[in-house]
Amino acid sequence: MASLYNRLLDQLLLPPLVKRMEYVLADAIARQDSKAAYDALRIYLLLNLDKDHEDKYNAAEIQSWVINDLGNSDSVAGFGGRAAVLTHIEALFDGSRVVHSPYEKDEALIRQARAFLDGHTSTERIYARALAAMESEAPQEFTLVRAVGADAGTVFVRSNGAPLDRGVPGIFYP
Repeated sequence: MASLYNRLLDQLLLPPLVKRMEYVLADAIARQDSKAAYDALRIYLLLNLDKDHEDKYNAAEIQSWVINDLGNSDSVAGFGGRAAVLTHIEALFDGSRVVHSPYEKDEALIRQARAFLDGHTSTERIYARALAAMESEAPQEFTLVRAVGADAGTVFVRSNGAPLDRGVPGIFYP
């Protein structure tokens, strides 16, 4: 029974997840988002390991990326939504077996992603990853309206004409 369930997961759930990874990777490159591109490429390559490198397979990383992606999009709407598919994703990537993409590796996409990532120094990639990791814990954006009050516009005007309720991201001030 377990092998039938695994085959169903491989045939019905895995293909759209892999296509979603390819879309996220291509989109990250187009948006010049090196963190998202790096993360998506890493997971995509884990699903495309050859037999000699299966020891590098990490189901927990794949599962974490997929679940995080579900939180950022509605990529499983066709399956009845996030809650309906979460248990099946956990079963697919439970670590009991190496899961392989049902498709051939998109070598052109991989080359494009690597070229994009090679265009950024490791310092830039580390900085982008650090910013992304800290953003969730950063304080709210600092604005004059929040600091001074709603009447800030009667005294202050931004030289570039930007509204006073837009300010400095919270990650950049204590």
